[in-house]
Amino acid sequence: MTSQTSINKGRAAHSHCAAPYADVTGLTANPRQISDPKRAPQGSILRSMITAPEGRIFGKPVQLSDEGDVVKGQIKHFVPGQTASTVAFADFKSYARFHRDHAHAGQIFLSGLWVRDFNEQVVGVSGQGLARDSQHLAHMAGVSSICSIDIDFKDRADTSGLFDEHVEGLSESLAPEKVRADLISLVPELSAVEMLIYRSSSSGIMKPDGSPIGGGGGWRVDVHVASADMIPSLIDLVFTRSLAQRKYAYSFISKMSENSIGSPALNHRGMADRALAVVTQPDFCAPYLQGGLKQDRQFALFGSERLEVCPEIHRPRHRRRRRLQARSRGQNWLGLAGATKERAKAGRKDIHPSRI
Repeated sequence: MTSQTSINKGRAAHSHCAAPYADVTGLTANPRQISDPKRAPQGSILRSMITAPEGRIFGKPVQLSDEGDVVKGQIKHFVPGQTASTVAFADFKSYARFHRDHAHAGQIFLSGLWVRDFNEQVVGVSGQGLARDSQHLAHMAGVSSICSIDIDFKDRADTSGLFDEHVEGLSESLAPEKVRADLISLVPELSAVEMLIYRSSSSGIMKPDGSPIGGGGGWRVDVHVASADMIPSLIDLVFTRSLAQRKYAYSFISKMSENSIGSPALNHRGMADRALAVVTQPDFCAPYLQGGLKQDRQFALFGSERLEVCPEIHRPRHRRRRRLQARSRGQNWLGLAGATKERAKAGRKDIHPSRI
């Protein structure tokens, strides 16, 4: 039986509130910055990140208006003076404690790793400073790291006519144990692997009186992988099997802002958002909560091993996923709201993980 460790002891509602930010190097002796990812201490886990200057934040600030309404600010991917670093954790539990106790809204993790010593260098935009691009970031082979699986949900109105009412797992009333069980049903090789499961940075937010804001929202699963080059393959594997088995799988029409160029796009989602397979993709550590708002992210730790080898997708099975996607594209999305359940379900069959 795989062990579970609660790291919420004494923390019914862990809150990230406005406070001066400590530099990552001053938090604790572990993690520590390293200059060469390929010469990290044996057994350590590496993550690269970007840190904002003290008092600045990434992501989307959330606060209450004078009338008691929730107000969300503009999302931020870059702030002036942000700096790069790569940090090493002694083990997975150290990483989990750091994420729960110290990670804040002034930090973002990155899917990839900085390829060499860029510690304290300013990460810029428009050609100014260190670029956050594939020339400076990579999923390095032989370097132990974290594969972050992003499980997102959409409002039923956004998936009207494309949303399959019988898809397994699509419920905002989830718990870490259920998320883990569903992930293992897709990838049985993860049954003993270390995972940190918790609500996403925009989920589980509560008003000062404890009443929830919106729905339950999404989840994150951080998986310990022996080699960072497995990250894109593992995310693609989870996505493909998710769609093939109709677990956490749905389609939706993207919303376009007034200033957007082009047309709304049809998007397909599975249990893993494929955006985090891209080396440059930011992974926001925590929300910036003000006005007494708090959050219960339900951090839970599972497993005792790392994933040594990523299972392969049997390539002939890719066409099952493509047929499913094409079926959604083929629907007349001008009249999606009237699509019938029978039409949505036509021709779909469950596929066992061992056959994909």
